[in-house]
Amino acid sequence: MAHRAPAAALIVIGCLLVPLASVGVWTRREVLDTSSLKNLVDDLLAKQTVRTELADRIVRNLVAPATRVRAPDCGQRRSLHRPDADLQTGVSWRGRDTA
Repeated sequence: MAHRAPAAALIVIGCLLVPLASVGVWTRREVLDTSSLKNLVDDLLAKQTVRTELADRIVRNLVAPATRVRAPDCGQRRSLHRPDADLQTGVSWRGRDTA
């Protein structure tokens, strides 16, 4: 009778550790094994059409946001003494009088 409690505890601990070990093995094989991904990427980048398309997409994604962003004072001349004042009107872009 006295030996049943430790045996039952070891069986419960073993049953709890089996799924953790299984997840660990899966992670090592699938997630951490980068050699298969590296081989796939190497094969893809060996093709000139893939490299060209990748370069085009990178350039489009870098250039497109820059063409949409405009500074609030874009295209206006500014005073050296009051950088927020327009030289022609004397009014700042914030709407305050500069005089």
